[in-house]
Amino acid sequence: MDNIYVPRPGSNVSTGDATEQTVGGGMSSENMTQASHRTVGTAKKKEKVEKISKFGLYTLIYSVFTAFCLYKNARGITFPFYALSTIVYFDFCLKKMEAKWTKKDMLYPIAIILLGISVFLTDDKQMTGLAKWTIFILIGIYSLHVLYDETEWKFMRYIQALVQLIGGSVENIVSAYTESFTFFQGLKKVKYDEEGNPIPRKNNKLVYVGIGILVSIPLVAFILMLLCKADAVFKEAVDRVIELIDLENIIGVLITILLTFTLAYAFIRYLDEKSIKIEDKDHHVYEPVLAITVTSIISVIYLLFCGVQVVYLTFGNDLKLPEGYTYAEYAHEGFYELMTVCIINLIIVLVASYFFGEHKALKVILTIICACTYIMLASSAYRMYLYVSEYDFTKLRVFVLYGLFVLAILLVGVIIYVYKESFPLFRYGIAILSVAIIILVYSHPAALIAKYNISQMTERHRTIDLKYLRDLGTDAAPVILENFDELFEYELAHTDGGINGEYSTKYNKSYDYDYENTTMYRYYMENFTEEKDDDDWRIHRADPEDYDSPIFDMSFRSFNLSKFFAQRANKATDGKYDEDGEYWEEMIENYFCSGKYGGESI
Repeated sequence: MDNIYVPRPGSNVSTGDATEQTVGGGMSSENMTQASHRTVGTAKKKEKVEKISKFGLYTLIYSVFTAFCLYKNARGITFPFYALSTIVYFDFCLKKMEAKWTKKDMLYPIAIILLGISVFLTDDKQMTGLAKWTIFILIGIYSLHVLYDETEWKFMRYIQALVQLIGGSVENIVSAYTESFTFFQGLKKVKYDEEGNPIPRKNNKLVYVGIGILVSIPLVAFILMLLCKADAVFKEAVDRVIELIDLENIIGVLITILLTFTLAYAFIRYLDEKSIKIEDKDHHVYEPVLAITVTSIISVIYLLFCGVQVVYLTFGNDLKLPEGYTYAEYAHEGFYELMTVCIINLIIVLVASYFFGEHKALKVILTIICACTYIMLASSAYRMYLYVSEYDFTKLRVFVLYGLFVLAILLVGVIIYVYKESFPLFRYGIAILSVAIIILVYSHPAALIAKYNISQMTERHRTIDLKYLRDLGTDAAPVILENFDELFEYELAHTDGGINGEYSTKYNKSYDYDYENTTMYRYYMENFTEEKDDDDWRIHRADPEDYDSPIFDMSFRSFNLSKFFAQRANKATDGKYDEDGEYWEEMIENYFCSGKYGGESI
């Protein structure tokens, strides 16, 4: 597209009619200024029209497809198609900006598609949320990578560019509406040819049809209200028609389209301006002695602390802890603080390397801090290992252990960056983080946690948190169903209830236990039952509205592989858990009347 030149107000450069009038009629300075202002205004309007004409239609198509894929469907099979459409949309827009690609640039789209597929494979909200945020960040980095020559950008320059990209996109949000308004406003104006004669417009009847529909809406609503009051039969027919119109979803879809159009257009609009400065100024502006003084004091403290950590990592329980501490408490108490210190160390090293002048002593001290950080990471991981061995896994503990491992890999790049400033630390970090997130999401941590915790219960007779197990979600459902009998027996052994001493025909005993209040019963009812006409699927319970069946609630758009595997695992049980309470009563009777009741471990 040709560049649009917009003269500054008051300049002697003008175009079109203003130039002709100056030459032919000798306008006054005031008239020349007004003509110049009109020219500037016309040029700005022309720029707005060209921007919306350039990206508007494609953004609208992308917004409609996004609404189809994502509206009330956060983790369905359509999400991979949404990820693919996002890549196609941005590639098409970047091509209009005259961006150039290389084979290496394909790594970003591949990562985005893999993350998009991972959303469809899991029903874990935390994992899908992590994947989605990573996709958005990669889109921004991918756009900068393709549009700009960032081979000389340092770590902080990337951060600045991303901040500018976000801020500039926010500033352009209103442009989606103002430029659309200018575009449609321009359709009504009379256009002239080079000789000044008006160009006849095509009679676009669709415009009048649209206006007629908008005008008729309030009139039709008023007439319908009167007719409904006049005839009860007609009112009933109108009510039935209104029930068929899902107004809530219609409004929801329109809002989704509008929000997507606004954000996508603002982002693309700012990218097209190419206003991000790519110059890398001299950033070593501070005296290195200052950094050497601060970091040397910190490094001495770290060396003393790490000496203690090495001793405890080597000798472990042979050393005496402070009075009142158990080893599990010691491990848990210091873990999060150590992890925070490790992150602070990374920031210290990056800031000192970037903003302060180069000095051999500073590099040595920063290397010592990095080495101490590795010891802290090892100590943190060991503390968490001790805590997990005592209290099993949770998602937070898995994420933290995995985060320590990723930090250790990132630290390698930081050390290289200390000695070689040309090292592409930002791209290295993005590559490591992207791969790490893809591996984490595809591993389905909830299923791994359930498998590990249940194995500790069955093999090592350890306690297990059934309520936490129940809340792990659909990913863990196949593992839970595979061990359902053992888990229910465990709950019977560790909750109130039992023999009440009354007479029973079969065992001369009676038990007093309400299975409907057990964790396992509620877990199964909430996830694997639904009310159907088929009696084979009907569960007789006191209040069916207390339960929901999200696993069975899938359509073509919302099909999710994790839910599908949970359904298949449930079918493999042959419905033995939903036979009108027979399974539950039989399990309770066998447990309490077989000698297990009374504190015996399973």
